[in-house]
Amino acid sequence: AGSITKMNIDRGTIVETGDLIVRFSDDERPALLAEAKAALQQAKADYNANEALVEKGFASKNKLESFAAAVARAEAGVTQATLAVKDLDLLAPFSGVINETYVELGSFVSKGEPIATLVQLDPMLAAAQVSERDMSAISVGAKVNVKLIDERSIKGEVSFISKIADPNTRTFEIEVLIPNPNGEIGDGLTAIVGVPKGAVMAHFIPSSVLSLNDQGIIGVKYVTDEGIVVFSEIVIIQSEADGIWVGGLPDEITLITVGQEFVQDGQLVNTVDEELLKSKAQAQN
Repeated sequence: AGSITKMNIDRGTIVETGDLIVRFSDDERPALLAEAKAALQQAKADYNANEALVEKGFASKNKLESFAAAVARAEAGVTQATLAVKDLDLLAPFSGVINETYVELGSFVSKGEPIATLVQLDPMLAAAQVSERDMSAISVGAKVNVKLIDERSIKGEVSFISKIADPNTRTFEIEVLIPNPNGEIGDGLTAIVGVPKGAVMAHFIPSSVLSLNDQGIIGVKYVTDEGIVVFSEIVIIQSEADGIWVGGLPDEITLITVGQEFVQDGQLVNTVDEELLKSKAQAQN
């Protein structure tokens, strides 16, 4: 507690570790330190004098131990008074930017009252939620891409992976360290963390070709080289505005894009190439 006699900061001030933030009024602390040092000097003198008497047999060793204890108490008093004087200067514990100040020159501050908010912007920390099915693709130290809401993309490194899932969403929190040497990235921005899961074979298809079989399983229908209709269950990998990426299919298929609701799995059919129909229609027009 005390009054602020010097203030070296304002909002936006860049400080380095150890820079002076504010200085409090010295009140009686320097005087107490001088008093503690004088007490220590006297305690040491008393001890030295009695030590000489003990060596000559004119004083007991027990009495010398009490003088030694007095020296120890005086040394503790000097340490405490030195720390009290040191506490008059509030120093920056790390490098950063002063984001907010809560006092001004001359303010009286009570113990526990905030002085300023010091923000360290390099590195920044991005937090994201990962589904349980994707956890196996992530590890601490993995390089990931962080895309900010203004479309900037920055490379980061996974620094933490939670071992406990959120009970509501069944997702796991991860943290990513992002270099921010110029302080261009602010705190609290919205971002998307892209975690590479490895390459997978997928087909890009229109959502209109999706079908349900009798068991309610979602899939698509395609035709073999022999003209046999095959229903195949799919795995939806990612949705786009004009279609979806799906997995679980052979590398090459002849996909039924029109009329799939009129044919059954295992049925023999005659097919017409959709692109051929379009080219014929354009030629006629």
